[in-house]
Amino acid sequence: IIQSQATSTLQETETFPINLWNDEMLTASTSTPFISVGLYRTDEPVEFISDYRYELRDSSGALHGQISNGQAITLRYDTNKKEYIAFNENQYASSTLPLRLLPREEASNIFTLKNAINFRGSNKKINYNQFHGILEMRFAAKHVWIVNELNIEEYLHGLAEAGNGSPEEFLKSLAIAARSFAYDAVQNPVKHQREKFNVDAEYDQIYKGVVREKNNSEWVSAVNDTRGTVVTYKGEPVT
Repeated sequence: IIQSQATSTLQETETFPINLWNDEMLTASTSTPFISVGLYRTDEPVEFISDYRYELRDSSGALHGQISNGQAITLRYDTNKKEYIAFNENQYASSTLPLRLLPREEASNIFTLKNAINFRGSNKKINYNQFHGILEMRFAAKHVWIVNELNIEEYLHGLAEAGNGSPEEFLKSLAIAARSFAYDAVQNPVKHQREKFNVDAEYDQIYKGVVREKNNSEWVSAVNDTRGTVVTYKGEPVT
């Protein structure tokens, strides 16, 4: 099992006149905030690659390099120098700030963590090592973390909380509950404030990214059918 500081907040919402009980209501968001996910802790360099063009920036936004599609780059953290290092056969960069890999196009990019091993339970046949959005290496709370930042709907697609074969309405209800949890984690980023991300990929909601999304079509349909819908109580997401 593999083990950006997000400051996104809930955007303006449109409330549907559907009372569940007391003053709880189904709410559909008019925009999708981003969520940051702590994928895992590592003491080793991590090699990334994408079929899309991407950029290397630090957490201040400063550009350190542009990488072609199909070209890999390795990130590591030097604990002695307290410095982040990125390199491949053509480039070298270092920074005292966390380093981030960002897609250069608006397309739904995919990053592959080439040397990551991310199984689920006893199933050793599928390696869940692909992710949408932005990837970051960050030293926080005495550990080096790989953090995935992406919009909440893409995050939900990659959850492994339920699979194909479950009743449709159950999947929809679970999708709404999972989205409500995610919105609350973004709006109230307290639990993982030391690690500087919103949710843990293993210990909050099980998140396995693109590979899970590709193999879990019924769950993805349930997420899409309930897009933007959360349960609130007195204006706050219910978790």
